[in-house]
Amino acid sequence: RLISRISIILDPKQPIRYRDFALFPDGFGTAMAESFKKRRDMSPFVHMINQQIVPYWLDLQTDSFIDVGAIAMAFENCRSSLKQNQNGYGLERCLYVLSPECPCLSPQYEKYVIREALDFITALNEMAKKGKMPKDVFDAHITSFLLVRHHSIINPHIPELNSPEQYRRVLGTIKTLAAIQKATDCGELPELSRWAATYVMPFFNRYHDKDIKDEKKKQIEKIKGKGDLKAFVKIMDDAKALQQDSIDFRKAIRDYYKLKIETYKLEKSLARKETFGVSTGREVSAILSGILASLVILVLTFIFFSGGSVTP
Repeated sequence: RLISRISIILDPKQPIRYRDFALFPDGFGTAMAESFKKRRDMSPFVHMINQQIVPYWLDLQTDSFIDVGAIAMAFENCRSSLKQNQNGYGLERCLYVLSPECPCLSPQYEKYVIREALDFITALNEMAKKGKMPKDVFDAHITSFLLVRHHSIINPHIPELNSPEQYRRVLGTIKTLAAIQKATDCGELPELSRWAATYVMPFFNRYHDKDIKDEKKKQIEKIKGKGDLKAFVKIMDDAKALQQDSIDFRKAIRDYYKLKIETYKLEKSLARKETFGVSTGREVSAILSGILASLVILVLTFIFFSGGSVTP
C-alpha cells in the first residue's frame, strides 16, 4: 500500500501500481473480469478497494475530462458492498459495477453468454431441456449481475433468495424467474416450468394439513409444462390457505394437549388398581340414586294429587 501511494505521488499521471497490477480506474473492472475468468487470486482487488487506492489517485488528478465524482462514487459503493456477506454483494457485485460491458461470469453458466436477463432466462430453459439445471439457480455471480443490470426485477426478492429457510428460497427463486419472464416478454417456457414443477415440491412441506398439501401438488401438476411461471407463484404464495392451515394446526395442538392431560390422569389412576374407578363409581351411584329418588317422589306426588293410594 505504501509503495502504491508513493508511486502515485511521484507521478500522478501514471497508472496505479499495486503488486503485479498497473491499471487506470476505468480498467479496474476489466482487470477484475480477467482475473475472475482465469480463476486468479482476487485479494489484490479487495485490498485496493478497501484501502481506497483509487480515490487517492483521483485526488491528485488535475485533468478536467476525468469524471472524478462518478468514479469515486462507484468505488465507494464497491467498498460498502464488500462489507455485506450475502448473494448480490461482495466482490461479484463490484465486478459488474466497475465493468458495465462484462457478461455474467458465473461458472455454472460459462457455456452461455449472458449479457441481459433475456439471455439468462433463455439459457435456463435450454438447461432445463437438457436436464442440466444448476442446484442453486441464483448464485453469487448471477444475483450480482441482475442486481446491477436489472435492479428493479430482482431487488424485491433478495430477502427471500438469501433466506436461510429453504421454502423461502424456493419461493424467491420462482418469483424472480416469473418476474424476469414478464419483464423480458420472452413467451412461454415449457421446459423451465417442467423443472419448476419438481423444484417447488419441498415448498409445500410447510403445510401441516395433508389435504391442503395434496391439493396444492395437484394444482402444480395441472400447470406443469405450460410455460407460465406466474401460475406457480399464484399457487405457492397463497396467504389465505397458509393462514387457515396455521389456525387448524393450532387448534389440533390444543386438542392434542387436552387428550394428553386426560391420558395422564387415566394412567395415574390405573397405577392404583385397588382404588381405580371407586370415586367415579361413587359419583355415578350418587347421580343414579338421585335420579331414581326424584322419579319415585314424582310418581308418589302424582298418585297423591290424583286421589289414588300408594298402599294396596
